Amino acid sequence: MSVLFDEPALERELRGGHKGCISSLCFSPNGKQLASGGTDCFLSIWPLSKKMTAYRMHGHTKPITDLSYNPTGSLVATSSLDSSVRFWVPTVNGRCTILKPHLRGVRSVKFSPHGDTFATASDDKMIKLWDSKDQRFIRNFKQHRNWVRRVRSSNTGNQIVSCSDDKTTMLWDIRKAGGPVHCFYEGRGTPTSVQFHPVYDIIAVGLTGGSVKLFDTRMFKLLQFYEIFNGDVSDITFDPNGSYIIAGSKNDTKVLDILEGRAIYNIGGHVGGVSSVSISSDGKQFVTGGMDGIMLLWKSNLTYVPLTETPSKSRRRIRPSIASQDDALEVKVTPKHIEHSEVEETLDMSHPEEELEIQIDQSEDAESDEVESKNFGGTEIANLFNQNELQAKQILALEAKTEILQARLDRMEKQFKKFEDAANEKI
Repeated sequence: MSVLFDEPALERELRGGHKGCISSLCFSPNGKQLASGGTDCFLSIWPLSKKMTAYRMHGHTKPITDLSYNPTGSLVATSSLDSSVRFWVPTVNGRCTILKPHLRGVRSVKFSPHGDTFATASDDKMIKLWDSKDQRFIRNFKQHRNWVRRVRSSNTGNQIVSCSDDKTTMLWDIRKAGGPVHCFYEGRGTPTSVQFHPVYDIIAVGLTGGSVKLFDTRMFKLLQFYEIFNGDVSDITFDPNGSYIIAGSKNDTKVLDILEGRAIYNIGGHVGGVSSVSISSDGKQFVTGGMDGIMLLWKSNLTYVPLTETPSKSRRRIRPSIASQDDALEVKVTPKHIEHSEVEETLDMSHPEEELEIQIDQSEDAESDEVESKNFGGTEIANLFNQNELQAKQILALEAKTEILQARLDRMEKQFKKFEDAANEKI
């Protein structure tokens, strides 16, 4: 079980890096830097030292939609609605190379955990896989019928997951060409963000309408359903241990304890809502970016009892549940204790010294086949599952009884077959 010792505490308020909405955030792998992208087309790099000096880098001509560090922290990839992906060296020099992988705006970019590949997702309804070393195209993933909002990589690097405005979340095996491994269809709301669990075969999906869902990617079943926000979910992320989810929305930020199956903290501080969230690799800090152009750096204070069970047993601890927004405790922001950090140095990278442009695959693809999907409605799940642990145990008991009944039915079918064969022989 996860153990909380203190509520999240605001450490710093980061201003001046952007003049518009914070569209994406990412901590460097070593936790010493924070990268932020905005609708103002700028990338800002924040060294997380006591005296912070942010560096603004400009090159994109339209809003930045997503960003990702490679595993060594030596590169930051940014995607943009200008149909390009740029790879920046996150230093004061800020040199970059440019790749134009899609015909339309690029909504998402993500390095694999090993850094050997990266994936891009676009308004052209496609996901593309690339070799990181030479930016060589590997393969397309085509099945979505509308804009692809997000693409993320599994902890093994063998799978990617994507979510789209066609109301689907698709799981892909990057080692195989063809269609998705599975398609999760959303009857209520459109997926806006998706994330793999850092340890187990689980994905979390944030939806319009204010809900978050957890799916088992082996059994393709809904594990948990949180109807916790009054507005659309804008971004979600797991903590490194996999015990908590931090979710941002147009209203506020919430911390979800997925082992307990409930929301535990409700965090404010932004004017106009939260547009992006990210957590450090050690889980000690997380950051929220707002539509007000401000970033709030938080001390997470999430402490854990180490998980010692095998993965198969630990997965059972993530019990089926449904949670409401009334479960969370309010975390108040105290401005007098905030240490403000401003941008002290700005770099205009409109014409970087070293810029390589690669133009690939500029042909429109034909419409893909209809998506085979399964509707996992939130209402039906709400009727099946309750927060009460006793009811969760009863559900597991019913599943066990179902297996027993199925085994009995199989035996009866075999016996009937024997009787039928014997009767045919006598005839």
